[in-house]
Amino acid sequence: MRCAFHRVQVSVGTTYSNLGLAYHSLGDYDRAIEAQKTSLDICLPLMDDTDLALGKTYSNLGQSYQARSEHERAIEYFWKALIIEKTALGESHASVARAYGNLGSAYAAKGEHAVAINHNTKSLEILLQTTGGVHPSVAAMHSNIGVCYSATGDRQTALTHFQECVDISEKIADATKKSADVDPKIADNPDPAAATSKVDADVGKAYNDLGTAHRNVEQYAEAVVAHTKACSIYEEIYGAMHPNVGRVLLNKGSHRQSCTARPCKGVCTCVCVVDL
Repeated sequence: MRCAFHRVQVSVGTTYSNLGLAYHSLGDYDRAIEAQKTSLDICLPLMDDTDLALGKTYSNLGQSYQARSEHERAIEYFWKALIIEKTALGESHASVARAYGNLGSAYAAKGEHAVAINHNTKSLEILLQTTGGVHPSVAAMHSNIGVCYSATGDRQTALTHFQECVDISEKIADATKKSADVDPKIADNPDPAAATSKVDADVGKAYNDLGTAHRNVEQYAEAVVAHTKACSIYEEIYGAMHPNVGRVLLNKGSHRQSCTARPCKGVCTCVCVVDL
């Protein structure tokens, strides 16, 4: 009887955690935090300190505090999640990589970019071990690290990571398209067209970020090439009047102005940019 009651209480705690996730998805972070804390109040006396369910709830709390820009509180809960997941799963696990990545995002949002780079680099190392390298999480982590290096002023290292993001994103897009061509109704992809658009959008964003990184190191011709690629991808997905296309066109225009003020070394392609 007691065992059955224990299971019921844990189920109630899990339900509150799920309710918190639902509120978070709606953007109601106050209620999300309230529900997650209720889940903790119920589950903490019933579970071992290293139970992964607790780690998940701590992580959810961190996400909601992060969404409210309460970075210190977010970091507090992300650390708790990391400790539990490392204890339960070991260092080399995708969930641990995600926990390090959450910490990196929180520290970056707080402006502590050097600390963020350390956590994101650790996340990247684990992801490379667990995913084989060609994976959306790896591409995203390269992008996050690139943003942090840009913020510290190390723009050349940032450029290297943004280029890695582009290379991986393109490989993922190619693999996704080949899978859709071979079997358009594969079990893990019920909507191949939507999946293809998603990965193409990721490639577009990667090229857009790469273009900005080239501009930051005054490689304006390369910046225009990257933004032109991004613009072509966005136009194909969204149409020519989408805001993403407009933002990339503005970037291209700014590169042409920079190139006029300080001519590019070597062959310059900036003259190919259409006036806005």
